[in-house]
Amino acid sequence: MHGRPLLIALFLTGTAMAAEPSRYTYDEAPTDGFMYAVRYQQAKLACGSLPEDLEADYAKAMRLTGEASPAFKASYAQRLATQPKWSKPASPEEQALACEQSQHTLRVTVQLARQWFPGGW
Repeated sequence: MHGRPLLIALFLTGTAMAAEPSRYTYDEAPTDGFMYAVRYQQAKLACGSLPEDLEADYAKAMRLTGEASPAFKASYAQRLATQPKWSKPASPEEQALACEQSQHTLRVTVQLARQWFPGGW
């Protein structure tokens, strides 16, 4: 008896919330490069070396983003100049998973940069 009104309320609330725009938008390029440099450093540490195409695409994405925002360029370069802290995963399987996840993160960033700078590609 009480289940039906609850289900209706949940349905209406869910559809209303789905219509709201997301608070997390990636329509614009970032202005702080710290996190992007950390991602790159973590990927290099996890994998040892990255595939050439990923390395080149990520460098291009960071160059285009840096050209669009001097603050991004400065914070990205500042973070790259520091020595990252890293604790190696305990097992080879964890190491491989960390490498795979970090490469995926870099590829997502490259895809976003292609969205931000369509004329640059």
